Amino acid sequence: MIPILLLTLIGMPLSTWIYLSHYPTERPILQKLRYILLFTALFVVLEYISVRLDAITYHNRWNLFYSLLFDIVMFLVLRIHFRNPLLGIAISAAYVGVLIVCFNVSLEHMK
Repeated sequence: MIPILLLTLIGMPLSTWIYLSHYPTERPILQKLRYILLFTALFVVLEYISVRLDAITYHNRWNLFYSLLFDIVMFLVLRIHFRNPLLGIAISAAYVGVLIVCFNVSLEHMK
């Protein structure tokens, strides 16, 4: 429980700050894509290690591939939210709705 709490309170805000503060704003689109893929790869590797150590488990057909796709969208939307918060929130809400429907997640199971 405590490692997840530390990750939530320290790791995620810190990684978001690093991602946004070093985002290659004035660079070509290819460099921006590489930057997003670098952070995505880092998150996927950390998740893979967590799965192997039984620190996290998957449910409702979720797997590492879906996490990869989620991370790509997450980093894209983080940048959008940084530039236009309302658009970022709208995209996030729609994406969460799609995920809830696709993976058959009921509200009673969200704890």
